[in-house]
Amino acid sequence: MESFAPEFSLQFPSSAKDVRGALLKMRGYLGHIGITGDTAGQIEIVLAEILNNVVEHALQEAGEGMIQLNCEPREDMLRFAVCDNGDAMPDGRVPGPRLPCLNTAFHDLPEGGFGWALVHMLARDLHYERIATNNILYFSVATSQPT
Repeated sequence: MESFAPEFSLQFPSSAKDVRGALLKMRGYLGHIGITGDTAGQIEIVLAEILNNVVEHALQEAGEGMIQLNCEPREDMLRFAVCDNGDAMPDGRVPGPRLPCLNTAFHDLPEGGFGWALVHMLARDLHYERIATNNILYFSVATSQPT
């Protein structure tokens, strides 16, 4: 487990509505520390993909699951930890960055499979741990403005 000292911490139920609320609170925090524009947008995309995956997959069966979102500003990045009490990641690791096959007819294009590719493109230092009944996903997003 890595050393982590969050400046921003939020715990919320695992629902699409609560994820939207958490993203709004995170956007407010980012503005408070001076991160706006494209960088804030990239962070929001990464968090939306990860948090929605937690709701739709890890906690789909739980019904009463909780998500903990922590953020720690560092010199040239923001470091995040997302913790939930849902099912483990498939094969015990973060899904890869591979995009689904797009070489197909329009009506056969896949509906999903793009989220983790986006996360891999916009985030770095992805690290997953399963501790007892909890998932913890660590990652960072580079910031172009000082934190």
